[in-house]
Parts: sequence; C-alpha cells; structure tokens
Amino acid sequence: MQESSLPQNIPQPIWPAQIFPYLSYAWGLCALLGALGATACGDATTPRDATDAGLPDATDTDTADVQPDGDDLPELDVSGWTPGQAILIQDVTAVDAQHRRPHVDVRLRDGVITDLADHLSPMTTDARVDGRGRFLVPALVDPHVHLAYSGATHLVAPTLEANLRAQLLHGVLAVMDVGGPTTLFTLRDAIARGDVLGPVVRATGPFLTTEGAHPCETFPDPLGCRFVTAETATDEANALLDQGADAIKVALVDTTSLPWPAPRLAPAAVEAAAAAGAPVIVHIDANIDLVDAVDAGADVLAHPVFVEAISPLALERSRRVSAVHSTLFAFDGVLALVDGRLDLHDPDLIVARGVLDDWAQLQDAPGETLIPGYLDASRQWTAFAHANLLALHDDGAPVLPASDAGYLFIPHGYGLHRELQALQALGLPPSELFEATTTGAAAQLGLSPGLIETGARADVLLVDGDPTADIAAWADIALVFRAGAPLTRADILHRDLRPLPGGADEVCFDHGDCAGDLRCDGVLNTCQPACDPPWAVWGACGPDTFCMPAAGGRDGVTGVCHPEPSCDLITQDCPDAYDLTCVPVDVDTNTCVTVGPRKLGDRCDAWDADLQCGAGLFCSWIDQYCYPLCEPGNDASCGDPLTLECVVQLAAQDLAWFGVCLPRDR
Repeated sequence: MQESSLPQNIPQPIWPAQIFPYLSYAWGLCALLGALGATACGDATTPRDATDAGLPDATDTDTADVQPDGDDLPELDVSGWTPGQAILIQDVTAVDAQHRRPHVDVRLRDGVITDLADHLSPMTTDARVDGRGRFLVPALVDPHVHLAYSGATHLVAPTLEANLRAQLLHGVLAVMDVGGPTTLFTLRDAIARGDVLGPVVRATGPFLTTEGAHPCETFPDPLGCRFVTAETATDEANALLDQGADAIKVALVDTTSLPWPAPRLAPAAVEAAAAAGAPVIVHIDANIDLVDAVDAGADVLAHPVFVEAISPLALERSRRVSAVHSTLFAFDGVLALVDGRLDLHDPDLIVARGVLDDWAQLQDAPGETLIPGYLDASRQWTAFAHANLLALHDDGAPVLPASDAGYLFIPHGYGLHRELQALQALGLPPSELFEATTTGAAAQLGLSPGLIETGARADVLLVDGDPTADIAAWADIALVFRAGAPLTRADILHRDLRPLPGGADEVCFDHGDCAGDLRCDGVLNTCQPACDPPWAVWGACGPDTFCMPAAGGRDGVTGVCHPEPSCDLITQDCPDAYDLTCVPVDVDTNTCVTVGPRKLGDRCDAWDADLQCGAGLFCSWIDQYCYPLCEPGNDASCGDPLTLECVVQLAAQDLAWFGVCLPRDR
C-alpha cells in the first residue's frame, strides 16, 4: 500500500460561479427564463467544423510487430465498400488482451469477425483493406460518460449529435451513461436497431439521490435525478429498470466537497436500490462514502476518493467491488483548460460550437467565470485523486479507465484518450490499460469480451501503432469499424447519423430528423409536437409542457413542446433546499426558477438573472415590474384586501390563469 503525503485536511472547495445550473442538470430553467445564465442559452449546436485531413493507408513492411511510423503508411481507400458487403483486412497484426497474431487476414461480415487466419483466400465479393504495418485492435469502451451533457458551465443545446460523433471519431464504440435522462434508453434502442449511428450504449437513467444533494440539488426528472429515501429507493430503482435501465446510479456523498450545507443520502438507500437486483454504481467523494457504499452493496465506485487521502479501511473495501472508475480528469479538467493542456484548436477536439465558445471564454478570462478558490480546490482534488488511484491500483482494486465525459470540461471520446495517457503517466503499464479498456470495460457493460477472434463482434479499430507498447497509439486511428462497417474520419464527421425521420419521442438531432408536424427538442433530443411562437401562453402544449424555443434557449422562431415538472403558484411548493420560486410559463404549466434579487415594485427582467423577481413575485410581461402572485378570486391571498386586490390574468376570454396583487386605487 502506498502512503500519501498529502494533507489530511483541505479548505472547503468552491465551485465556479456559473456551475450550479450544470451540476443541478436544470436545463429547463436556462431554457425557460435564463435564470441560470441565459446569455449562453440557445447556441445553435453543430459538430465543430472539421475538414477531412486525409487518412493514412497501409504499406509494405516486414516489421508489423513494431510500432511503425504512421507518416510512412499510404492512404486507405474504402470508397468501394457497400453496406452488407464483407470486408477483408489483409496482412495485419491482430492484437487483443489474449493474443498477438502478426501477418494475419481478418474478414468482417454481418457485424462479426467471420474468419481469421494466416492466409485467407479472398472472395470475389470481398472489399479489401491492406493492413500491412498496422494493428487491428478491439474498440475502446468507456464505462463512465454523460451523453446528454456537454461539459460546458451552462446549458448548450443540442449537443448529443456532436457527442456521438466525437465518441465514434476516437474509436469509443461502447459507452455506459451513468446519469442522464431516460430518453437515453430511446437512444440506446435506436442505435441497436440501426436507426441511429453511434456507439453501443448502456444507460442507468437518472441518479437516485436526496433532495438538495449532488448532482441535481433540487431539480428532479426528467433530466437528471430522482429523489429517494431508504423507504422509496427500491421502488424508484424498479421503476427505472421497468423503463429500461441497465444499471442503477446512486449519489452517496458526504458534504466535504460542497460549498453549501447539503444533505447526504442515507446509506440504507443504496442497500434498498441494490435490492432491485441490478448493478449499482455509486458516486462518492470521501472515505466515509466509499465504506458506506460498499457495505450497502455497491457494485461499482464511480470515482476514487478525491477530497482526502484514502484510508486503510477504504482501500480494503475497494477490493470488494467489480470496478473503480478512474475519472482523473473530472478533477483536473478545469486546470487542463486554464493552463492550455486542453488545446481548443486541436482538430481532434469535436464538441458543439457553444461548448467551444464557453471553454474559450473561460480559458481567456478564468477570473471572470471562476470564483476565488476553485482552481486551488481542483488542484487538491487532482492530487488526492492521483495518489489515491495509484494506491488503489497497487493494493489490487479493479481500476477501470473511465472519462466522465460530459462533466465539466471533459470532451467526449477525446476525454478517454487523455484518461489513458494520464494513467500511463501514473505508472500503469500500457498492456494492462489495453486489457482494462477493452475486455474489462466491456464486461462492465455486459458485452462480450473485446477480442479479435472468430465470432466476436466486429467493433474494431485499425491503428498505426501498438497500444500495448504505448497508449498514445490508440489515437492513431486509420479506420473505425462499427459492426463491421468501415468509417473514415470524413464519414464520421459528415454522415447523417439519423438517416430516416423518427416519430414522437424518438431520437433526433435536428428538425429534419422528425416526421410530420414534429420538431426536435434540442434539450431532450426527441421528436415532440411543434408549437409557435416560442413562449406561447395560450395552451399550445399539454399540461406540464410549455412551448420552448426548439434550440433550447431564449432566442428562436420555432417552438417545441417541452415537458417540465410543474408547481403550484399559490402554495409555492418548489423544493426548499435552495431559493426557488414558482412562476407561470403557459396556461397549464408552471415551473420553479431561481429566486432573483428584485423586490415588490422593482423593475425586473425575466431574462436577466440579476433583475429577476424574488420568491412569490412575478415579473409582469406588460410593464416589467415585480408583482405578488395570488389566487384568482381571493383578494385575501394578497394579504391586505382593503388596499390590494387579486387581479386575474386571462389566458383567453373567460379563462382565468393566475392573479397578481395590484393596488385598488391604481
């Protein structure tokens, strides 16, 4: 066991000023009233513009076992391949966790490896790829991502298409989403059917956590969390499994890493969730979290301990789980961005345009985005995470490379490559990392081992170097084979990932992906009924649904019916862990937004977080003053019926919506 010389007590970390909406996954709030930083809402999101830089091809070499110089390998041409056609990769070095076979031929057909031998007789129908000088390896698997989230400090929507392209581009052909909306089950199934091109997906759906705690604070489903207790966790876990969850994600965290007082989920809730029978992945911060999680039945630890040096008891418990996700860049991400290690001009960095803008702004002026102390806290988290992960590895815990892509400043696809390189720099052998990120991670997803053998799935990569010798060789990808189909860089960046339009609630990336009168909800990435104009208040959508700009932000001319958990204007029944107020958004839908600083009678602006009204107040759409909300027909609800009356706001003739208190002598 390695002893850490890091301090046992660290200052309380401080979050970036704009990160609360991201950590709360309260996407609807930003889209609704800009309450959490609306200036960045509604960025039109497309994959970052990238040109096809050309792909190297195979060359004659008698040293296939030695990592070749990629510059010496000529271009590959797979333009003649047609869907359904077998493809023969000739004279390649096939490497997996169990075998190393130089100078073999490998045939891929119908999504599997059908033949592997020293010399295969080409069939007349085969498409051929010259593999000389290259290595055929299993695809990468990332057991910890958040596909629905972008890594930005605020809402950027839509981003799912860019995230999928990034995973494919970097050879990550299977992922486990460990915390996100239930719409990811729809995505998983669409990819499995072939309706959408993307990596194999497994998903937990929303976190199970307690109200006021990480990661959603007060904002529940549909976008991030379901709040549970020890008494309700089994039922909620079963409900997610009924909806299609592949595992259950639970957030059990001490308050050590939070800058505000926060409750902690009872460990008994982890045990209750485990009673549902599915694997349980648990988010932890501190030693007490790790020990309690394992004792309660956790199967996987989503992170190493990162707020303190790992204890001997936590080390012992870590050997009982099936995996500990490495996630080193979950702590180092902001430091890599600020100090320039994350190169925003790298052509391999494929992110949504709004994400790139957000990161560039933070990189140029971190002091304007991060409040004092956050960078120091991140350095301490990173130091603890590195030391603790090395201690876990040396003590025999099952460490799995995992990126946490989608969390703050962690790019999809690209992030796993950075994680692998960091683990190699930490001292983990590349051959061990190779096995962990193929067969080990595949097992975590319930997939067959990533092997190059007859009958194995044909999710493989043709790379220019040997990843078992140097983990950086994973990045030298010449061709990606997804279910046996060859994909060049240009294919991945420009191919339509959803070639046929979808129906209601099916996956989409833009409006053309939806059939009939449906439009693409840029936040949920599902086809929903169209409505115009955005922010229509005349009941254009159903209950608990309002007409939101389709791109997810304050601007736009096209609307889509977006679901939002509702609240009661009069009782103001928003969760009380933080300052929230219930406001109307259309005739049959209200929702909770962050309380603003403006008081009764103050000028206000619903789009500006600094000019929003306080609790129980409504920023009039007519004169932009803060008025108290009241119950229509009940002047007493204004508090002083002699001087104030509750004036009904009409959504349509004879249809009362809500009321505001106005002076009787106005």
